[in-house]
Amino acid sequence: MQEEKNAAKPFDRSTFIGRRTAVIRGVRFFCALSACRWPIVASAASAAPVVDPTANSPQSLPEAIRSRAKRWGIPFDKFSLDIRDLSSGRRLLGYRDDVPHAPASTVKLLTTFAALDILEARRPDFRFETVLWRRKGDGPEPALVLEGGGDPCFSAESLERMFETLAAQGVKTIEGDILIDRSYFSAEAGVEPQPLSSRYRRTGWEKRWQVGPDAMSIGARTVSFAFVPRAGGAADVRMTPELDGIDWQKTVKLSAGRCVDWDDRLGLDVIRFRDGRRRVVFRGTYASLCGKDSIHISLDDADRFAERLIRTVWRRLGGVWQGRLRSSASGERRTLAGRYVVAARWLSAPLSDLVRQINKDSLNAGAQSLFLSLSQERTNAASARVVARWLDEKGIDRSRLNLPSGSGLDGRTRFVAKFMGDILAAAYADGRGDAADEAAWQAFFASLPVAGVDGTMRRRGIPGVRAHVKTGTLAGTRSLAGYVEHPSGRLLSVYASVSGVEAMPGATAFLDGVLLWMTRLPLPR
Repeated sequence: MQEEKNAAKPFDRSTFIGRRTAVIRGVRFFCALSACRWPIVASAASAAPVVDPTANSPQSLPEAIRSRAKRWGIPFDKFSLDIRDLSSGRRLLGYRDDVPHAPASTVKLLTTFAALDILEARRPDFRFETVLWRRKGDGPEPALVLEGGGDPCFSAESLERMFETLAAQGVKTIEGDILIDRSYFSAEAGVEPQPLSSRYRRTGWEKRWQVGPDAMSIGARTVSFAFVPRAGGAADVRMTPELDGIDWQKTVKLSAGRCVDWDDRLGLDVIRFRDGRRRVVFRGTYASLCGKDSIHISLDDADRFAERLIRTVWRRLGGVWQGRLRSSASGERRTLAGRYVVAARWLSAPLSDLVRQINKDSLNAGAQSLFLSLSQERTNAASARVVARWLDEKGIDRSRLNLPSGSGLDGRTRFVAKFMGDILAAAYADGRGDAADEAAWQAFFASLPVAGVDGTMRRRGIPGVRAHVKTGTLAGTRSLAGYVEHPSGRLLSVYASVSGVEAMPGATAFLDGVLLWMTRLPLPR
């Protein structure tokens, strides 16, 4: 979900951390290749579980997991496991699976699974709608109103298509202000405007995961800087979307070395001018072994970002805008309904595509927008009640669930490992139902990052492992949830979580090892 610096000093903490992380990951990769890392604890012909699947004592754990927990410094009271064979319905391992903990971004699987079921049932081929309204004639009212419909993946390209439609109607000059209507989400949801983070106030930028939900989100108000190595020892830097008043350093030097925590080692500064302009500069170098890669950051609050983008788009289309941008969350446009006509409409991508983007890239704002949209009131409390009723209908025990929001970023979120095991099993079971349920399962499964291939698991390839898992990261939590394809052809579900700051240095290596162990586990007949 979120991933948490280079002048010459007697002690450079960021360099130390980067090197320590590189050593840990290097050791993890070497051990993954070693045949002795996760020894098979029984012959492939075993007909019974190799461990007690419901015991909570460390002595009940397979020796391979117990020894690796010790190797990576994971205390036995700091991790939880729920592993099941979905083909047979057997629980293969449950360890501290009844202990509530913060699951981080793995809770997005609950949000997206519920959304696929609830929203599609409410309206087949569910789409979010964004509307651009144009004022009839002259007047003191805003010339245009951009009415947000909660689309969690509305992009800069979507906005440009809408303004192209406006220009095609013969509009050349926008005489007056543009109002953004953010009233789709209730004011009680407290989502707009979200206060800028302390990092933004200090540095002038923040990472994408820190951007909150918005009823009229445009590209999560972030820009992407793509680094493209070329001959001559440099990488070109490309920013998208380009924004009015934002300039950036167009090249950075290349360096040798492994592609580990490259974005932290690169370093980024934002020079802020009094007239509102920004210039982005990079302090460090880019590792050539990274190939083409990108970082996604926010440089402005929601209104400033939208105004920059609209001015850029409208100028590109040959238009003139004589006004400014303002926003409202009170539904102001509806009080002026008779004065406006629809200039353009935009329908979101299908829900399956939205869920794929949210889970692959762990989009916090997108997941929270989806969560709020589950209820008619569009508040956290109301949506939590909708999810509770849905869980009851599915027969899933929610007694240990605390769901203050839908992204996992809220540290008050709690559930137990068995709960997520039940969610994963229910999604799989739905795929064996009617056509609608099967489509929801296929969309859900396809949304999960594939180890070593894409999403948040792109750089976590594990030799011999085909895993489809959602990751979770908070300051004191590392977790994963999803499915592992066993060599036998059977599908296993897994939820694994490590908690506690002291366990974080080895947590990712331990979790990846759990996935590897699952592929070597002899399954009962």
